[in-house]
Parts: sequence; structure tokens; C-alpha cells
Amino acid sequence: MTGPQFKDFLEFNKRFCDKYAKQMEKYPYAFMLVEKELRNIESGREWLAYANFKKLSRYKPLKNFYRSYAFLVARFLSKNTLKTYVSLGRFKSLEERVKQHYGLRDESKVSKLKYPFMLIKGDAIRLSSLPVARCGYSSFYKRLLRSDFDSLSEKYLDKINRLAKNDVLKLSDLMKRLGVKRIIATGDSTSASRLLCEAAKKAGAKYFVVAHGYVQDPKLISIAPIYADRIFMWTHNQQASFQEAVQEESQKSKIFFEGSPLRVKDNQVQEELEERKFLFALEPLPKDEDQKKSFIDIVRSYARKVIECGAEPVFRLHPKDNKESESFLSLVGCGKLSSVRDVYYDIGTSRCVVISNSSVAVQSALYGVKSVQIKGLKKFDFEYTEAMSLAEFDRFIKNGMAGAGSPLIEPLSPEVFD
Repeated sequence: MTGPQFKDFLEFNKRFCDKYAKQMEKYPYAFMLVEKELRNIESGREWLAYANFKKLSRYKPLKNFYRSYAFLVARFLSKNTLKTYVSLGRFKSLEERVKQHYGLRDESKVSKLKYPFMLIKGDAIRLSSLPVARCGYSSFYKRLLRSDFDSLSEKYLDKINRLAKNDVLKLSDLMKRLGVKRIIATGDSTSASRLLCEAAKKAGAKYFVVAHGYVQDPKLISIAPIYADRIFMWTHNQQASFQEAVQEESQKSKIFFEGSPLRVKDNQVQEELEERKFLFALEPLPKDEDQKKSFIDIVRSYARKVIECGAEPVFRLHPKDNKESESFLSLVGCGKLSSVRDVYYDIGTSRCVVISNSSVAVQSALYGVKSVQIKGLKKFDFEYTEAMSLAEFDRFIKNGMAGAGSPLIEPLSPEVFD
């Protein structure tokens, strides 16, 4: 399953770099603030880019205060107080193991009220909160909602470039002061992570990325080019496909698979299986109303097969569709919405997981629960998951859901970051 998965990347990347070569060379720091969204625009996802620009344009005084306060406090800290910085988001189990390995504080136990006072112990500083939390950037993104990047004046771009460069240097000095040796995160493509990654390089620190999802985008947006020192993929096949797509040795040498970052089944934690539960984990709903209707019709047909067998479909929508959950349930006309926040608990209590282009397929398989891809909606091949037509799905349920067992993959060890 290599190569063809990401076959569009090389041509797309060349076209993108040719178009923006001048800006990338003349305003490298300003370009870090927008590259991911410009790639979204060039790939035809303008709606996503402008939605992100809108979020970034909102000035947040509290975050700006925290940023200024953290830089001020850091001047008085003793050296080597934050050798490892970890921000792994969805990978809670891995983050706990990494923090334990490096003897780091569990910030989740620090109340928001007490947190500012904890900054005097340097290991409480959240480096990922420091970039782009300033008024100058919010006004920059407001302009991008009205104008194209390449139509902005050279004088204005030069100003933003100086601002971003200054922030990178300040972050780099802060990292040197704190003795940062490594940063472990889930990406290097957002504006904040690009500045953080660049600052880490200047400070002589390593920047590691654990792929935030099972990569599906044929153009590898938000994944490539790789600016980090290493990126750790979810599976061997993802590593091989990615390496074949990028071709350049300098990029290939950064792509690793050392085990699964996902939570594996813990024999000490046994969720109570709900015999009638079939979890439907869905991709973001289409924006076009006709496409959305067709999508829901297909999902409904699979859900009804579940009901015919005396089971119950439970729908877990993509986080982007939370506001549409009630209208979705009304349109699909059966089943119920998942009320469980923890995706692993949702998976662990299900007899089977039915997915449409969702990395929950791989999470389920590695967690010991069978997963099925809806064939009529399939855009991507997921490992350990069979795509089934409606008739095949019907036979699969009626035959007791016989199939291959879960793959045996060791969890990603914190030692790979040493």
C-alpha cells in the first residue's frame, strides 16, 4: 500500500513552491505564518483556509498577557529547568508515559487559577502557547480574509516578517535559558508550531512530531514538507508510503515508524461490552447539501442493517460537526448519538466500528475491535479494515462478524525521543 496513496504530493508541491518562490525567499518568517493555509487554498480548500484565518484573526488579550508574563518570568529562572517539552494532545496515554519517562509535571492537575504562579517553576511554561499570541498577527490574518497573500504590499510583509523573526529569536533565547533539549508535538505546520520548530533549531533543540492522525491527504497538507527533525507514523505502511511520496533523501530520513502512538488494550482496564452497540465513526459531513443528503442516505442504509439484526447504531460525528449533531440524527432517522467523550471507551464498549474515511478505523483495530469501511464512501485504504458493500456488510453481521484478529504492534516507546 505504498506510493499511490500520496501520488499527488510531488506535482502539487512543485507547483506550490514555484508559485510562492519569491515570497518564501524574501519573507521566510512571514511565510511560516501562512504556508499551511496557502496550501489549503491551492488544493481547493479555500473554505478551510479562511475558517482558520478567521480563528487566527481573533485577538486574545489573556493569551497575550500570558505570553508577556512567561517571557518576563523566564528571565529570573535558573537554567536547565525545562529540558523536555511535551504537547501530544489526543495521545494522552503516550503523553503520560513520556512525562513519566522524563520526570515532568502533570499540568492537568494544576488549576487555571494557580497556573500563573506555577511559572516560577520553569517546567510549567507552555511553549506552544507563546507564538502568534500578539495583536500584530491578528491584524495580519484579518487582512488575509480580505486580500490574497501575494497582493499584500512589500512594506507590510516586511513588517510582519521582522515581527515573526523577532519572536523566533526571543523563543530561541528562552529555550536556551530553560535548557530545552527536545520538543515532542503532533505537528510542525501550523503558524505557532512553525515558529516553535524554527526557534528550536536555532536553540539547538530537537523537534519531534508524532503524526496527529492516520494520514489520508494525497497532497500531504499539514504533513509535508517535514520541518521537524523526525516524524513518527502510525504504521509501517504509512512510513513506506510517505517515504516513497517525498523521494528526497533529506525528507525520507526524517520519517520513522517505531511503534503505535495509539492507546493499546490494557488488560487491567476492561470496558463493559455493550452487545447491541455498533459505533459509526464518520468523517466531516459534506458542505454541499446534495452531497450531504447522499452521504446520509448511504450511512442510513448500513445503520438499518444493524437494526435488522437486533443491534443499535450509535453515531460518533467528527468534532467539526458537533453543532450539526441533532440535525444529523433527525435526517438519518434512526439510532442515537454517542455521548461518550473518550473515543477509546466508545470503541471498547462496541461490538464493531463502522467508519467512513476516519482514522478511528486504525484506532479500533489496534484496540482489538473489528472495524468496517463503508465501501460507497471510501476515499482511502485503511490498514486492518475491510471495505464492504451493503450486501457484504449484511452477510458479515449475520455470520457473526468473523474476520482477522487485531494486529500485534508494540506501543511507541518514550525512549525513541532520547
